[in-house]
Amino acid sequence: MGLLKPCYVDEQTHYRYYDIKQNARLDMIQYMKELGMELKEIKEIPVPEIVQGSLAAAIWYAGKISEIVFLFLVSI
Repeated sequence: MGLLKPCYVDEQTHYRYYDIKQNARLDMIQYMKELGMELKEIKEIPVPEIVQGSLAAAIWYAGKISEIVFLFLVSI
């Protein structure tokens, strides 16, 4: 589905490895699922590339997600 792309996939074992910097995105995905959002809705939310490497960008992204979640909750 491509919600959280691994930073590395081992060619032999096909194990997927993720960077600690991807935790903000994973936390947001889990939070939105708990609120009842569908995975296809979550996937439509754009993720700036800078979020993966910057704490400040991750905090900005969390604020944007909060706005989207608020609008989602108001609509149900």
